[in-house]
Amino acid sequence: MDANINSSDEREDARATLRGLLDPQSFLDQFGEGISEANRAMLISQMNDVINKNLGPAPATKPPVDEMDQLAERFDLILGCASSYFPDGLPKEASQSTSDPNTNKVLEKLDPVTAKIFEKELKFAGGLRNHDLAGFLNSPATDARNIIPEGRSARPHVKATKFEYKPLNHPTDASRLVVLHPGQRDDEIKCDLVPLPLSVLEAPDDKTIEISRYEALSYVWGPQTDLLLINIDGQDFPIGRNLYSALIHLRLEDEDRLLWIDAICINQDDIPERNWQVSRMGLIYRSALQTVAWLGPATFGSDMACLAIQAFRAIKEGNADILEPEQRSMNTSLFGSDDSSSPPSNVDESFIHVIWDQFDQLLERALFSRSWVVQEIVLARHVTIYCGNFSFPYGILVLAFRAAYEVRKSLGFNAYTPLKTGSSKFFTFFTLCMVLGDTETDFPLFHLASRFGYLLATDPRDKIYSFLSLSPQLIHDGTLLDHGFSPNYQKSNLEVHRDFTLFCIKKYNNLNILSRPCRNKQQITDFENWDVESWAKDWPSWVPDWDRRGIKEIKDFGGIDSLGMNPFRAFNAAGWWGITIRFAGVEFDEVVAVVDGDIFIDPGSVDGDEEQWIKWESFALGVGNTYGDTAEEKEEAFWRTLVADSDGKGEFAPEEFREMFRCWRANVPSQKLSHTETELYEMFTDQLFNTTRGRKLFLTKRGYLGIGSWQIETGDSISILQGGKVPIVGRANGVMLEQAIKEEGVEVGKKRVSVYSILGSGGTYVHGLMDGEAVGIVEEEGREVEGVIYC
Repeated sequence: MDANINSSDEREDARATLRGLLDPQSFLDQFGEGISEANRAMLISQMNDVINKNLGPAPATKPPVDEMDQLAERFDLILGCASSYFPDGLPKEASQSTSDPNTNKVLEKLDPVTAKIFEKELKFAGGLRNHDLAGFLNSPATDARNIIPEGRSARPHVKATKFEYKPLNHPTDASRLVVLHPGQRDDEIKCDLVPLPLSVLEAPDDKTIEISRYEALSYVWGPQTDLLLINIDGQDFPIGRNLYSALIHLRLEDEDRLLWIDAICINQDDIPERNWQVSRMGLIYRSALQTVAWLGPATFGSDMACLAIQAFRAIKEGNADILEPEQRSMNTSLFGSDDSSSPPSNVDESFIHVIWDQFDQLLERALFSRSWVVQEIVLARHVTIYCGNFSFPYGILVLAFRAAYEVRKSLGFNAYTPLKTGSSKFFTFFTLCMVLGDTETDFPLFHLASRFGYLLATDPRDKIYSFLSLSPQLIHDGTLLDHGFSPNYQKSNLEVHRDFTLFCIKKYNNLNILSRPCRNKQQITDFENWDVESWAKDWPSWVPDWDRRGIKEIKDFGGIDSLGMNPFRAFNAAGWWGITIRFAGVEFDEVVAVVDGDIFIDPGSVDGDEEQWIKWESFALGVGNTYGDTAEEKEEAFWRTLVADSDGKGEFAPEEFREMFRCWRANVPSQKLSHTETELYEMFTDQLFNTTRGRKLFLTKRGYLGIGSWQIETGDSISILQGGKVPIVGRANGVMLEQAIKEEGVEVGKKRVSVYSILGSGGTYVHGLMDGEAVGIVEEEGREVEGVIYC
């Protein structure tokens, strides 16, 4: 041993190096298979004896350090640097159970392809969810500023005195405001109600008087079963736990705070007042000094995510020098370098996964899934996000999300996984807010209903009412636009949706709304036991059910997508026919065959030369080379059907798409395409995705090729209705009704006709019937316009 090696650590390192060089296994491997197993084992034993005699016995092998334990140590270091927020660091005792049966169910249901795509993220997520660290991160924050004192419970078995509101003076009062009085954390919440003058809403940008500088609260009501009592005007007032937590955190210690809170400022039991105030809620948020968006109480993990967001904000605002090294490290791991232009170096993948997991959970908070919140964000002058004791501007959250997404993308990590859906949901939410906030033109109301349908509402009627205030006039000028459809909480949910459908048909003079997601009317087979009254009161198939999705995010042939774009050209299947409230038109054709293949949930994941597409092509091309009675080649009819004869920008599909279709079918490598061809190819495949996702290919009795709802089956009827932009597919449900036979406007008899249920979800494209061609055919056949009855 070298005499210059003095320390024990240096000597141990030297011995380890020599052992590596003298490894018997490696030495004997040089002789290949010329040594028998018995002789090999004997030689290894003898050589190890010699090595141990000269170098000492081999040190015991240390058990591998658990990856999560290492992460826990690092988080302890972070918490130490942020001791004002986490004075106790990580809990030293065993954490709460982290078993999550829902997580295991998600993992069990994953198909092999999806599991492979997300293999790295899912493996780590599984390890995290079975470690004490996950239990800690998802536990309520326990520092003094986050503990919510237990309020007085509004016990359901104790009859409470009903709160007495002072009536509003409608000529002068628009609503009420909550004066939240100051107090310490353990003090009872005390408030007063004062009128919100109508004059404040009439001049929404004038903030010269104190009453105009109120803040509007955006929050989730949550369960209203376990209520707590606060004091308003000297009376007990029951509120939900989430609102109670918000008031505890928002209350100031030394001065009043002026707030508008829907659950308190609106007398929810007074239906006329509720109708009147809800119709003006958009103007109330537009007139507020700012919107305060409450995400909910803090967990240790949400505090870490918020700490990272505050570090991101400090760096954005040029205050990076105030941050501790570990805070900057956490910010860099999640959001990139200080200028967010490059990914972090010396990546600790595990650390990034954990931080992203908590950031994703923050984005998955219920607030961003609530229908009312869109208008509360879009109409606000300024939005501040609150989560526990942390607060930051909504704009900073959006910038941070974008930065985090780019970092993960640059590192080859999936931003979305089946266990991390918050980022995907938040992307859809803030994109919708951005599109609505920037637009200068009014979207049709049924387009807004379609975009809001995936959002949640405690009252299902609010899926309609929550967007009625949204208009460029209110967003930009502060002027409330009366669409002509007002909230009415005396109506049932079905009545609201039915009346909204009829209203949109009248207002926009078309039947585009019928292409939206619809419910299937029950088919009648047992007429002896048929309850006609119950059946008639059921949800009609022609009334869209905005809450449902046949297959997620099907692009609508007659509408816009979540980005406010319409990838399909304008269709006009009804030609020059007009519009009436009754569905006048003709039963034009019938589905005689449906492709025997998969319904593509994700067409982009299936290459053009794979078996599923081959089935579609064989079905479409069939016998002969021309399409129906036309001179058009079947191949052209097929590829135009696959893209709904649209270029993705609202125009007809260009002829160049033919070659792109052939390249796609042959699975031509992208590197063999020129720059121009690559752009065209991407346009074609994007439009292919928009058109085919979640839809079926079908053939009609007249020989037309179509693509439509995944619900379509053989025997379904295809009708052309007056005012309809696309053909309507319906299914006879077994009911027959009498309909008058008229000649020159005079009834000459009656006939029995079928009643149909509409098969919605995105509309129907039938190649050769999208521009009024059916009208000419009907006239040539001498047929009269009749009523097609849907229920």
